[in-house]
Amino acid sequence: MNVAPAQLHPNNWAFIRVFQILCTHFDITPTRNMLFYFFEFKPSKRTSRASLNGVSGRGLLLLFQSSYKTFKGKFLKIQTDCPDSNLLTRFHLYWSPRPQSQTPRSVDDLKNNELNGCTTLDHLDTIFETSVLLKLEPQPSDVKVYIDVLLLHYFSIYSFFILTTNPNFHAQKTMSLSRADMRLRLKKKEKATSIAPSDDSEKTDALPLK
Repeated sequence: MNVAPAQLHPNNWAFIRVFQILCTHFDITPTRNMLFYFFEFKPSKRTSRASLNGVSGRGLLLLFQSSYKTFKGKFLKIQTDCPDSNLLTRFHLYWSPRPQSQTPRSVDDLKNNELNGCTTLDHLDTIFETSVLLKLEPQPSDVKVYIDVLLLHYFSIYSFFILTTNPNFHAQKTMSLSRADMRLRLKKKEKATSIAPSDDSEKTDALPLK
């Protein structure tokens, strides 16, 4: 994205961290392509601050906080448990005047393992509370309970239907769609979604990512 850490809106750091939490919970290895399957990156035309936007039809997370008014001018601390002399080479110490846009990845942009991971998350049809997952992060067992409870209603109805119509059903089969199936699924979801991302990072961050 070619931006300094503090150049990215705080909500976006929350998105990135919670995306990692979800991938860990579902035993998925997160990648750059997978992140940009659910989000796109558009630099603001008014300021040098940059922001991630949820891709239409691929809603995954709600905003960590709907309104930030006091974060500008503050510093971002980068910390790692493993000493790495090359750590700062991956982070600009200055704000970039030319952030690089990242368009949404299509199904064809994904490798097979990435496609499987995105299929798993997309097939949940659930919007997760970013603030709740960050709060529960120190206790993985609490994260599991929250996600399981959130998905219980959807999966209980869906699984009951599948199991009563096909006793030999295996849950993993629902998470493995072909690229053609994914394209068709995305088209249906996009038709049902009317919210389009904005170029204005300040305004976009106040919209629910659905």
